[in-house]
Amino acid sequence: MATSTSGAGDGKDAKAKALVAAKIKEGEYKVQMIGQYAVRTDRAIDALEKKVQDIEAVMDLELMLGEYCADLSDMHKARHYYRATSLSEEEKLYLHQIDDFATATIAEYEASVGPVPAFDNHLSLFSQEIPLEFPEPLAPPPASSSSASASHHE
Repeated sequence: MATSTSGAGDGKDAKAKALVAAKIKEGEYKVQMIGQYAVRTDRAIDALEKKVQDIEAVMDLELMLGEYCADLSDMHKARHYYRATSLSEEEKLYLHQIDDFATATIAEYEASVGPVPAFDNHLSLFSQEIPLEFPEPLAPPPASSSSASASHHE
């Protein structure tokens, strides 16, 4: 009888081992399926993110187009309401005089100081690169301020 009990125990062990092996295979299959599902989900998320970016880009273009149309409309209105009229002969004469004065001033500056600097950067009155000629005062300073400034310099 002892033999039959151990034989029955071996049969139960074999069934248990087979059941455990089947459960392990089922678990491995489920893990594999979850991995494949995760890959498909990641691809779907990437596709949706791309779609959202495309939609955002289209919306940005639509907003820019709306702003452009509003600006264009404003320009048309401004052109309509403030249409420039031709200059009178007197206005043309004044413009020529201003142009001649500017040309003469530039020529005088170039003759006394040097070439006119390029105005690509912000100008500063305190710049060491651009020599500026400051005008002479029209009247001498009052005597009281000159003595105060002289004592200040000493």
